Amino acid sequence: MTQPAELANLDPRVRLAIADGVATITIDQPAKRNAVAPRMWDALAALFAHCSANPEVRVVVFTGEGEAFCSGSDLEEMDMRNDIASGLARLKRANRMILAIYNCEKPVIAAVRGAAVGVGWSLALACDFTIASQTARFGGGFLRVGLIPDGGSIYFLSRLLGEARAKALAYTGRIIPADEAVGLGLALEAVPAEQFAEKVNAFAAELAKGPTTGISIAKRLFRAAQGPSIEQFLDQEELSQVCAKKTDDFQEGVTAFREKRPVAFTGM
Repeated sequence: MTQPAELANLDPRVRLAIADGVATITIDQPAKRNAVAPRMWDALAALFAHCSANPEVRVVVFTGEGEAFCSGSDLEEMDMRNDIASGLARLKRANRMILAIYNCEKPVIAAVRGAAVGVGWSLALACDFTIASQTARFGGGFLRVGLIPDGGSIYFLSRLLGEARAKALAYTGRIIPADEAVGLGLALEAVPAEQFAEKVNAFAAELAKGPTTGISIAKRLFRAAQGPSIEQFLDQEELSQVCAKKTDDFQEGVTAFREKRPVAFTGM
């Protein structure tokens, strides 16, 4: 089954296919390592909401076309105005995508090849499971340009790793290879590239045979067991990120990134 007609006007760089109870949502911008632009945020939010409500869907596989899962946000297509109102609106728009993934009533598998960095890592963290190719690598990198981690990554990492390990990753922006991600509990398996598709398909098929309603109820209980809701957390995250963008360190971080030179933060 191909993309439903009611979703046909969404950004074509995000694709949906449904077969045998398995929905596959693919980010399709390989020339930019599947960086996601705002219209793609909207498309992903709509597609995950559709899969959540669609009785034909029993499991969702989320992946990227080509050699990367998602390399972050596509800055070329973003409104980079730095006033508070514009910043909050942009973050709320991105967070609708994160919430649609996290709140999907069906189990969601992130099938990660190559880079899952920046908001791309947040997309994987919002899923129920990650299966990684041996080529996968994960990382935030936000603080390297003077920003705070966003997309709910602090929320997810602190629950998956505990506070100290989550802080170490967030503060350093260190890139994590696939095997280490498994060891930390951030991915289920690290699979050789030639076995990757087979492993993802087999796990999706196994979940698709399960009691879909029962899994949905259990998923709600897992969310409830985590304490304060992600919606409450993201409200705080949005305000914090807007403040971070007002710092001198953020301006230095962006300039250093563009000039491809070492960053020199002043702490201001």
